[in-house]
Amino acid sequence: MSDNEISARNKIFPRNLTARSNSALERVVGNPANTRLESGVANCFPGLEFDVRTLDNRFFPGLLFRFVTKPLYPEEGTIPNQQGVRLLYIDYLNDPMLPETSELSWVKKLLTDYDANGKLAQAVSKGRWYLDWIEQDGKRLSMTDPQGNYYSCEIAWRFIRGLSPEGELRIGLIRRDALDPKPYYELVGERRRYVNAAGLYDLAYRPGELTESMCNPWSHDFRDCACHYWASNHPDVVIRDVPGSVEQAGAATVYVDWLSVVDRTSTIPAAGTIAQNRLFQIDHYEINQKWEKLPFVLEGREIGREYRPRQEEPGQPYGSDQELIDELSELARMELTLALEYLYALLSLRDPKSAEVRNAKWPGLAADLKVVRDFILLVAVGEMAHLRWANEMLWELDRANIRPNGWRYSPIVELAKNYPTLRLERRLEPLNPKTLDRFIDLERPSGEITRAYSRCVATLRNTKYPVAAYELALRIDGEGTDHYERFLGIKRILQAYGGGSGSFPYLRKVIRGRRDQTECERALELFEELRGHLGKAYAHAAERNSKLERSCIDAARRTMLMFRDEAEDLAEVRGIGVPFWDD
Repeated sequence: MSDNEISARNKIFPRNLTARSNSALERVVGNPANTRLESGVANCFPGLEFDVRTLDNRFFPGLLFRFVTKPLYPEEGTIPNQQGVRLLYIDYLNDPMLPETSELSWVKKLLTDYDANGKLAQAVSKGRWYLDWIEQDGKRLSMTDPQGNYYSCEIAWRFIRGLSPEGELRIGLIRRDALDPKPYYELVGERRRYVNAAGLYDLAYRPGELTESMCNPWSHDFRDCACHYWASNHPDVVIRDVPGSVEQAGAATVYVDWLSVVDRTSTIPAAGTIAQNRLFQIDHYEINQKWEKLPFVLEGREIGREYRPRQEEPGQPYGSDQELIDELSELARMELTLALEYLYALLSLRDPKSAEVRNAKWPGLAADLKVVRDFILLVAVGEMAHLRWANEMLWELDRANIRPNGWRYSPIVELAKNYPTLRLERRLEPLNPKTLDRFIDLERPSGEITRAYSRCVATLRNTKYPVAAYELALRIDGEGTDHYERFLGIKRILQAYGGGSGSFPYLRKVIRGRRDQTECERALELFEELRGHLGKAYAHAAERNSKLERSCIDAARRTMLMFRDEAEDLAEVRGIGVPFWDD
């Protein structure tokens, strides 16, 4: 054996090494779920993650095809009848479907045909060969229509895509550019499966082959396809990776246009529409020149350095079922009480539509107030969702017969008198800087709320508990960062207006009312009515009575809208904050 032959035998051929890491079944740190091929938006048009047709380029063992589209505007002299499934070349030496030691007759026949001295190999070395027909279970599909016209590649591909992975497959190859009678060849084999028994892509696919038909670069196509459509795979807006962004509340929460041409250290917020952003985005030629400099985006943030996933402190499971239920019950009360703290703070903000705001010396105050109010409302709504999920975890435990000491589920819509989990007292305060800092500390990802739910996650991970309860705990545990970042964003917005000594341009002059105060009666009645509707809804949900549950939820929503109007009027006209509790 010559040195060259020895060298060739020892050469390492990388084949889907990335896909095969950790058996391809575990997520690779740093790669979000949407980087996996099966999560792609891909379709039959190049330029996205991949062209799904590439999976069928090797549908028949030992052959490599291409799906060819008919030119839309062919120039004079263009080769006619190009569309269809064209045979590129024979590629069988490393095909896992064609081992030399196989005893299968069809494998042996194909190996003979594909051999350099075989008739087929010699025939296809000249001219343009195409797939002429496919046949399975006695049914033959031609690559031409009844009038003899060649089908477009999309139709031809769809025929192949519909082939069964089981059973014998016959195909006919024909040389189109030859004179009649045209050279013709028939082969027998089996259809290739996309993945092998280990769940990995068949090793016949070469590295890079599945993405080779993408536009170059892929972001070029995203730019022209109204990229806001690709929210799951293309980062339209991102949090910029700038020095000090972690310490600066503003930079850590402002979403900028990922394709903006401005200084990469700029944190100018993205505009509200595609057209407004398009003016400041890099152009096509710049994408071609600089695409490799566009930063990677993970978890909504540009990553300019080595990515290090956040190390979560593993929660300590609760010691008993009773302890878990007691903590979930306490968390449900805490979520409702926190929602009211946030709602009270929201109502302390001026109405952005009011005359005093429109005529204020700050032209951006009305818009900023609208954003801040929306942010707080979203957080408050989030806490109400957590209230529901905490109740849901409890009724799931009840359904699973986890009933320590005879415990049975009953809806929890009461307020917490304090926060033993957080070691804090509840408060109703206007949204001044001190209150805002308190909210930020409450929602800090490393704070007590996160720790409490991480213990729930650690406990419910045990297979004796219902999976639904575990997934709900995971969901709540993962939302804390969102609340924290919204409050950081609010701080960045409001701190620009200054103020002090209890006077801030964005705050109403509101004093907390008393529960025995006549002006507060209607708002408190509506609030109690709201709690009643929620309690009934949870009870019906626990009994799997979805019809009555929906009815109660609808009633709760109507009551909430009436409460909102009453509370806004109380604060705006009378300068009174709703006294959800007396302390």
